[in-house]
Amino acid sequence: MWIIKDKDLKEVVNRFFKDSEIEASFLCSEKDRITLFRACPNKYNVTFTIGKDQFISVYDPNNWNAYPTVLPPESNNPWLVQHKDGSILIANFSKGLDPCWFSNDNPIACVIHDIVAFRKLPEPYK
Repeated sequence: MWIIKDKDLKEVVNRFFKDSEIEASFLCSEKDRITLFRACPNKYNVTFTIGKDQFISVYDPNNWNAYPTVLPPESNNPWLVQHKDGSILIANFSKGLDPCWFSNDNPIACVIHDIVAFRKLPEPYK
């Protein structure tokens, strides 16, 4: 999920636009900035132009997150990850000095390269 970095700017923009509207505009814009426009008939018009460098990508627990644009939050739980070839794996993440994904499927933990996305594992079937 892409949000505005600056807390004060985000607060002002959120008076007129929901985060989902802002993110949709960010994702659709092919320029280095986005423009948000709201017409309020018989009152006023509101326009914001915001550079894309004023946004950060944050972890979204309900969707796939692009890696390494977004890093997983601290957790001892494994993650569902997608390899660049499209395969889906279960892996753990270590931030450490050199962030990496690893699997404990083998007797010795092995590092997994070329991960493009991650998300939390679904709840177990009951």
